[in-house]
Amino acid sequence: MTLPALVAFGLPPVTANAVSRASRVPGAVAGAWVYRRDITAFGPTSTKALTAC
Repeated sequence: MTLPALVAFGLPPVTANAVSRASRVPGAVAGAWVYRRDITAFGPTSTKALTAC
């Protein structure tokens, strides 16, 4: 689900943004989990860059 599609279906923009971001979090967490060995192999800088907000 993307923000423009949710807004097109009638959701208010703030709600659509929250739903869009919440639906992407599991994929980001799963991707980080799958590649955790590759990320940590490059040292702590990569992990800090990954978790920086």
